[in-house]
Amino acid sequence: MKPIHNVRTLLSAGILVLVAASTPATSQWALTGNPAPASSVLGTTNTTPLNIITNSIIRMSVASGTGLVTVNNGLTVNGPFGLTVNTNANFFGPTNVSGTSFIVAPMANFNNGLSILGGSLNVNAPSTFNMPANFNNGLNASGGPVNINGVPVIMNGPGTLNTNNMPVNFTGGIVSVGVAGGIGEALEVNSGYLAVNNSAPLQVNGGSVDIIGGPLNVNGGPVSVNGGPVTVNGGSVDIFSAPLNLNGGPLQVNGGPVMVNGGPLFMNGGPIIMPPASSRIGVGTGSPVNNVDVAGSQVIGTAYAGSVTAPTNSLLVEGEVGVGYTSSPGPYRLYVNGNTWTLGGYFASDMRWKENVTPVTDALAKVMKMQGVTYDFRKDDQLNFPEGRQIGFIAQELEKVVPEVVMTNGTGYKGVAYQNLTALLTEAVKDQQNEITRLNAKIDRLEAMINKMTGNTLPPAQGTSQERPDLR
Repeated sequence: MKPIHNVRTLLSAGILVLVAASTPATSQWALTGNPAPASSVLGTTNTTPLNIITNSIIRMSVASGTGLVTVNNGLTVNGPFGLTVNTNANFFGPTNVSGTSFIVAPMANFNNGLSILGGSLNVNAPSTFNMPANFNNGLNASGGPVNINGVPVIMNGPGTLNTNNMPVNFTGGIVSVGVAGGIGEALEVNSGYLAVNNSAPLQVNGGSVDIIGGPLNVNGGPVSVNGGPVTVNGGSVDIFSAPLNLNGGPLQVNGGPVMVNGGPLFMNGGPIIMPPASSRIGVGTGSPVNNVDVAGSQVIGTAYAGSVTAPTNSLLVEGEVGVGYTSSPGPYRLYVNGNTWTLGGYFASDMRWKENVTPVTDALAKVMKMQGVTYDFRKDDQLNFPEGRQIGFIAQELEKVVPEVVMTNGTGYKGVAYQNLTALLTEAVKDQQNEITRLNAKIDRLEAMINKMTGNTLPPAQGTSQERPDLR
């Protein structure tokens, strides 16, 4: 075997060729290694970059000026010490880290993806990924977590960002998928695909999430956005089995539907915003035709949520319901600002719900004090009063006679429970009928006395004058 050329000659050309050496020497490099003092170095002594080749192809290059390290055909790290990049580096092939951690200190460019197979990825400086952001062909954290700590990570080109049972945490950092250049969001997916699979969480802390052109899918692992909004432009939000948690920021969807297929959507402080008129939210349906379509049951209220099961295709509301109102006019469960139409109805009246029951007294006397009126409602910009001539009572006048049927709302206006007057009117009719019966009996006695005095043979009065043709 021929001895190797002098290593200084090769390094001055920027090429390091590893060949077998017949005898080890300080100026030669042997495949089995060389003894060397602590001050020994391997590299070039001028501005020529250091190139490492195999099969006559440059596999790795270290620039002399910037210190940029370029790996052209991928890098695999299997040892227990991990890989630390303390200068700029370009990786043009697949990069795999198995069983170790990977730390990027200043900036690294991964042009054919990055796979974390056993360790963790900690990005502490700006990094650029020029292939699809896909954990199986781009950014893979199947063996360890990915932590973005206050620095941007840019992923150029369409693709997917998937979690496979590993958490991905963006804390103050910026991640851009499918768009070149810096952005103000914590995570932006441009014409790509953001998916969270299995049980791995995706957390964005302190920034927003923008999905442009591609859907946001949650499949088994929760997505939590703490502080910033989630914006979906042109794509959809699909939640299959895991929750989407928005803590403080809104979910804004521009153009695509929000489909919840088995996984809950939690909004803790932020609204759902869907500006276009064509936007739809479908819960339990993949083809909503309205702004919000729900195929199934719903509950509204703090105490009801998560604890009360509504009947099939029903809505249960814990608090108040207002129709046509912009604010609550009082402590009532249902407010309707306008006319209502019903084909039937019942009021609860079971005696088991009542106590302190007493008969209505002086009903006829009270009715005699009630003044029925006809009237027109005044025009009001806020209240939808019925049009046309009306008939009823004045609440303030009626309250003096029958206060039980008059209530005052939270704004000081009064209303009448007309249906409750039925009991009073019933007892008034009975009082009147008793009076009629008493008067008829008196008439019968008077007729009997007249007949006796005049010898009239008319039969005694029986019943009312309606039953006595002679008294009509």
